[in-house]
Amino acid sequence: MNRHESTARYLPSPRQVASMCQQIQATWTPKERARRAVRKSGRWVPPQVRVSDLGLGSDRRPSLD
Repeated sequence: MNRHESTARYLPSPRQVASMCQQIQATWTPKERARRAVRKSGRWVPPQVRVSDLGLGSDRRPSLD
């Protein structure tokens, strides 16, 4: 018998998952709830990156060609 055979699998029902989610979310502060909120903007927005994050230095700009 290997170690996988000796452990029982716990597979919660969809109702149990929903109940646990509600219990966890009930402990969230309004700030945490806002942080975790999924917002649908209705349109795709490309990621924004600051040039300074590219590590090119303040005097260089990336070439677009």
